[in-house]
This record gives sequence, C-alpha cells and structure tokens, in this order.
Amino acid sequence: MVSAFLIGSNWWLYIVGVERHQVVEMSVGYFIAPLISAAMGVIFLREKLTIGQWLGVLTVVIGSVMYGVTVGEVPVLAIGLAVTFSGYSLVRKVVKAPPMSALTTEAMFLFGAAVIYLLTSPSDSALSEAWQRHGWLLVIGGGLTALPLLWFAHGVRGLTLTSLGMINYISPTGKFIIAVLVFKEIVTDEQIWAFVVLWLGIILYLINTYRRSRLPLQPE
Repeated sequence: MVSAFLIGSNWWLYIVGVERHQVVEMSVGYFIAPLISAAMGVIFLREKLTIGQWLGVLTVVIGSVMYGVTVGEVPVLAIGLAVTFSGYSLVRKVVKAPPMSALTTEAMFLFGAAVIYLLTSPSDSALSEAWQRHGWLLVIGGGLTALPLLWFAHGVRGLTLTSLGMINYISPTGKFIIAVLVFKEIVTDEQIWAFVVLWLGIILYLINTYRRSRLPLQPE
C-alpha cells in the first residue's frame, strides 16, 4: 500500500508537470531521484561504494546542481518527483515479494482509489472528451507504465539501490530529449553542459561498478 501511494503520487506529479508544459523540470526531478536513491542505499541498506563510485556520484551531484541552477527557482514538482520515486525504490527493495504479485497489489490498490475518486467527484467534461478522442492512447499509456515497473521490480532485487539509481538516468535523459525535440521547450547552453557533466559522472560510476563486479569476492 505504501509503495502504491508513492508511485501513484509520482505519476500524478508528473502528469501535472506535463500539463503545465514543464517537461524539462520533470527531467530535473528524475535526475535528482537517483541521488536520493543512492543516499538511501548507503544510509538504510548499508551499501558500500568504492572511491571510483563515490567520484562518479560526486560528478553527478555537480551536474545536477548545475542543471537545477538553470531553472531559476525552487523546482517544487521536481523535488516531489524525486522524493516519491526514491521512496518507492527503497520500499520495493525492502519488500521481499515476487515482482508480479507486488505490482498487481499496487495496481489493485490504486484502481480502488481511482474508482472512489471518479464516483465521488463531479463530472469532468474534459476527461469525457479526452476519453472519446484519445481513449486508445490512455489504454496504451497504461501498458507503457506497467511494463517498466515490472522490469524495475525485477531489477531492484538483483542490483544495489545505488547502481539502480545510476541506471535510472537513462529515463530523464529521454524526457529531456522529448521536451526539446517534441514539445519544443527552450534549452540553454548551461543546461547542455550540465547534461555533459551528468553523463560523465554516470559513465564513471558504471565503469567502476563493472570493474568491481569483476573482482573476486572478499571473505567478510
């Protein structure tokens, strides 16, 4: 139930951001999220990092700060996205349940909440019009949301929370590209440089993680 609440809140914040044409800010939120996930992994799960991995994380922090400064104001939606998704990652890492069972339970809980909302809220003409014109897109959107969550549930069981957080940078990069190429949002040179620094840190972290995985296990 907690993970369903967190991921549901995350979806809601993201939809609000897209409706407000703030997709670039949404990508900022998902850039911050892996940092919070990495911190949670170190604090709550006692995950240990090598010096090279710490250097990669530090580079990512620098890039994220560079990117956040370009927004010019406190990115409330971005922070909300980061906190809810990082919390979801931690809960899914801790809960020892089969991925499909956990995802089905989350979906059932959110389905019940959605039904209650629809039955108790006044009629929404915009929703009715959207369903009539783009109902098939809404259905496809459900599948596009469920599949990544199922894969995420599998991945979170075999990876450290820190490594999973670093891999999650693929998502905000894709959002950034969509914001620029599809929605034509304005991007400054400073934001481009922030992206370069971010990906430098990600590559540095993943290289050191790969090297660490190739070393023989040390007895405790």
